[in-house]
Amino acid sequence: MRASPVLLQIFKSPRSKVLKSGLLGFTVGCFSAGLLTIGLIDIEERQRKWDDDMLDMNRSIRTLEAHVKSLEQSRNI
Repeated sequence: MRASPVLLQIFKSPRSKVLKSGLLGFTVGCFSAGLLTIGLIDIEERQRKWDDDMLDMNRSIRTLEAHVKSLEQSRNI
């Protein structure tokens, strides 16, 4: 199936070149924005996991300190 000469002429016009480059720029921009968003989400996820781990560790340390304090008090009695 061959393209009509009118269709070929439309694709070769200066306006179509501007349109094609604009669409290409839009596509590349959307792709870049998607990659940036994925990267930011990954960074935020790692930061949240780190914060949760630190919170768990602080709770464990407080529990351990309370246990050690109770053991010291029971030995002194």
